[in-house]
Amino acid sequence: MDIIDGLLGEHGVFYALFDWYEKSAARAETLADLQQITCPLAVSLISHAKMEDNLLFAALTTDSFLKMPLQVMDREHKGIEQALLGVESCTRREEALNQVLAAIESAREHFAKEERILFPRARQVLDEKQLAKLTRRWAEARGVAVF
Repeated sequence: MDIIDGLLGEHGVFYALFDWYEKSAARAETLADLQQITCPLAVSLISHAKMEDNLLFAALTTDSFLKMPLQVMDREHKGIEQALLGVESCTRREEALNQVLAAIESAREHFAKEERILFPRARQVLDEKQLAKLTRRWAEARGVAVF
């Protein structure tokens, strides 16, 4: 197992969460309820994005093929973060619901790009030693044991 497998595993968990949020957010009766259930999604997605940014993406900056894709990934991370954190300042339930659902849609599309383009290229660019170092740092940050 390496960091890419770990990040893909996180994606798998997020896909299940996205499904749950799409159903649950629509059933939230009040703006306050919607804001409250959005907080865990925001915190976990931001943590995931920072892990990608600070570990995997940082290790890929020297690959000229990935220059533009990495810029896109960074922009998308920031956009998803802003959308989810912005739910807290919404004044209407419908506005907040639309913002949450749009952020989830963006995250799904973003994950697909990572899975189709970025992660396969990372496997080509990074050698075993680099992957092992990144994996150790990811595992330590996540508090998991990797063998």
